[in-house]
Amino acid sequence: MIIIKPIGFIIKLINDSIVAQVNLFLKPYEVTLRQLRILGYLHDNKDKLVTQKELEEELQVSHPTVVGILKRLEKKGLIQTFLNPNKKTMKIVTLIEYEAELFKNINQEKEKFENKLLTGFTDDEKAQLEEFLIRLHRNVNS
Repeated sequence: MIIIKPIGFIIKLINDSIVAQVNLFLKPYEVTLRQLRILGYLHDNKDKLVTQKELEEELQVSHPTVVGILKRLEKKGLIQTFLNPNKKTMKIVTLIEYEAELFKNINQEKEKFENKLLTGFTDDEKAQLEEFLIRLHRNVNS
């Protein structure tokens, strides 16, 4: 008898495993995956002013969660936050120190990890998997 587990449960198991392995890799850098997502977003958008609200929407997390993450990053000396002089209710977030080596190492590890995740998949299966996952994401958010 084949027992089929709910797809949501399987996705949750995969997510938990990925987060745990990525956080383990990031431990020597003293950043977490969530913190790295913020740093990466700030790096990718370094030519514009990024607001705290924008980070909340990008990460899809609550205001208190982003505030906590930003406080820890600020304490580590990686970001700076300040009020927008033109709109005092808007907090701006900027990178203080760009760690080129950190991003280079992380990108190399990310590539290795993705290859590990997709071991045994043909190119067609990889494309199909990506399509299916995008469709699942759309379904969840519709």
